[in-house]
Amino acid sequence: MPTLHWLTRDEDIGAAARAPYRLLEEAPELSAGDAGRRGRESGP
Repeated sequence: MPTLHWLTRDEDIGAAARAPYRLLEEAPELSAGDAGRRGRESGP
């Protein structure tokens, strides 16, 4: 498998580590559609 190399790799890894993030939480009351069909492919 090929290895990726780029000029500013160490800076980019540091920037990604400093980027703020949070995990999303499901809010069923804000969801649209039939709860029984969530996660299924669309269609009849």
